[in-house]
Amino acid sequence: GDKAESTQRAYAAAWQRWCAWSNRQGWLSPYLDHKADQVENENKLLGYLGYLGWLGTSVATLKQAVFAIKDAHKRAGQGDSTAKMHRLWIVLNSLERTAVKKPRRLGVIVPMLKWISHKFQVNDEESGELRVNCRMVMAALLTAWFFMLRAKEFCDSGGVDLEMVVRGQDIQL
Repeated sequence: GDKAESTQRAYAAAWQRWCAWSNRQGWLSPYLDHKADQVENENKLLGYLGYLGWLGTSVATLKQAVFAIKDAHKRAGQGDSTAKMHRLWIVLNSLERTAVKKPRRLGVIVPMLKWISHKFQVNDEESGELRVNCRMVMAALLTAWFFMLRAKEFCDSGGVDLEMVVRGQDIQL
């Protein structure tokens, strides 16, 4: 219970990819032997990250893969698989520093909310469109804005995560 359910699912998927990779490499076990040469273990991890990078994986996903492998080793009683792997962290940090950043998504501002509210006040006959319940939509938008909700917490945004969605029964006046 030390990790969120979504993190556990992501780590499990990353661990399965690592297991498939280690199997293709002909290794006897997906676990890195802490008694083996640390440089050899580090080279195995760096080779795997190089493969993931070749596939076009983002730096965040590379880091998640490393943390998933580290977590699986600890849970299996194998210890910290990344201990003393200085080159690994140097590579990850340099990749993160030099990676092209996506443009920052800007938040909703008050003039945007006012614009939406104004558009909802247009008479039905002027718009000629099927009207929605404008008060409910504005209530949802204002609730999301004032409580700084992420999109997936109040609407279907890339799939529904029922543990994160705010439902009517979750709110009391």
